[in-house]
Amino acid sequence: MNIYPRAKYKKWCVSLLTMIMFFGGSQPCVAKVADVETNEEKAIKSAKKINATTIEVLYANGKKMLIDFYGENIFRLFQDNTGGAMRAPQAKPDAQILVDNPRKPLSKLDVDNGESLITITTANTVVSIDKQTQLFKALNKAKNTIAFEFANPILFETEKVSISLKESISE
Repeated sequence: MNIYPRAKYKKWCVSLLTMIMFFGGSQPCVAKVADVETNEEKAIKSAKKINATTIEVLYANGKKMLIDFYGENIFRLFQDNTGGAMRAPQAKPDAQILVDNPRKPLSKLDVDNGESLITITTANTVVSIDKQTQLFKALNKAKNTIAFEFANPILFETEKVSISLKESISE
């Protein structure tokens, strides 16, 4: 599922996704999933907390992705492959995507750099990222269900960015 089929982005600059985790009780099933590349250059090297709401993910090729939390179960992925700093989401035509005060307090934000898996934890959510495949999975801790799971790594192209999610049986 390509959630931005015709979106155009300037110089690969993208505010990837504001993810509001929909906590359904359904179990995920495998959608049509292509083989995942394990390119060493695209592998994730590490992650670290850079402030009270943001985790920086560092790739082996030196590129960075920011995971910016707006609440216990709401976060945004930001990556600018030209090296620009994080900024408000951009829309074409122009629109204010975020409300004036989008953040809710976080009671905790922890990051664990395991051998093959990065785990980011808030009070309500666990986000895991496989370092080799770059696949994300988010778990709703209260319901112990998968909120979403990437089917493929994020794909950056000249005019678009694609995120493929696995589909659950009820979707």
